Parts: sequence; C-alpha cells; structure tokens
Amino acid sequence: MDDTILLSRPGKSTVYEVDTKSNVLQWKFGIRCDNIVNTGNLVIAACETHVAVLDFKGNIKQKIPVRGNKVQHIAHHGEIIYYTISDEDAVRAVSLTGKHGFEYKNADLKDPRGIDTDTQGNIYVAGYASSNVHQISKDGQLLNIILTDIVNPNVICVSKTGDRLLVSHSESKVNVYELF
Repeated sequence: MDDTILLSRPGKSTVYEVDTKSNVLQWKFGIRCDNIVNTGNLVIAACETHVAVLDFKGNIKQKIPVRGNKVQHIAHHGEIIYYTISDEDAVRAVSLTGKHGFEYKNADLKDPRGIDTDTQGNIYVAGYASSNVHQISKDGQLLNIILTDIVNPNVICVSKTGDRLLVSHSESKVNVYELF
C-alpha cells in the first residue's frame, strides 16, 4: 500500500485507489462518504451520521456513532478518530471502541473542515469561514492559531515527517507551510 493513494468523492458512493507508480486509477469499493483516512491496515470513512471502519476490500468492520449530524472531515492518531461538524463549529474525538472524547469549540474557529494530525498527536483544523488553522493538543486544548488570513482553507495535510502543513483553499491553490 506504500505506492497507493485512496481517494473519495464527497457525497458519492465511490472510493478509488490510485497506483502512484503506474498512475492507474481503479474503483476500490462503494460507500457513501465525504472523507476517508488510510491507517495502513484499515480505512476510516466519514459517513454523515457515523464513522465506518473498513478493510481494504470494502467490508465494513464496524460503524461508530458520532455526536452531530454531518461528519465531513476526519483524521486519526492511534486509536482515536477526530472529526469536524461544520454546522456546529466543532471538532470532536471518538475512540475506535466508540467512546466519545473531547469536544473543541472556539470563537475563532468557524466552519471547521480539513483536519489532520502530526506525529506527536497534535491536531490541525482548517477554519473555512474563519480563514485560519488551529493547532489543538490531543486532549482538545488550543495550542495556537498557526495561520490567519488564509482565504477559506478547506483541506489540510501534515507531511509524514511532521514538519510541513499543506493547505488547499478557495483560490484553487495549495500552499505549503513549515511547522515549528
């Protein structure tokens, strides 16, 4: 799986697998989801009212209920899944066993979307309407608002080495920032 990328199409019932060496795109499996995370041995999918845990053949291993109506973006670190509920301006945590963890809300975070974690378990959240990126500790405390005045950040990704943050935003660009 090191040479493959899994892609979802928000609101569609399709997950694609891309082989990065041959550039071959193929249908992987059908599940209606807005966002997916590849953990290396499982796929975690954001499915509006729950989080689905699947194997790489698309078999649902478990459905984890979440608090909120519309899970759009997810990330994970270890056994914890982090997800955003945009219409509630909230970031929440739930374990793979279904135990609910923290809820993060902040007056400076509006319409949270993209979410990812670094190697230490810190969480990065893109505030689409607040035009910023929050860095949150793994127990749900604000560490820093690391980016401000970035127009409508939507999707973010922390590099595997944890030293860079990629941010896509409404100007159809992807910016790369160094993390401290």
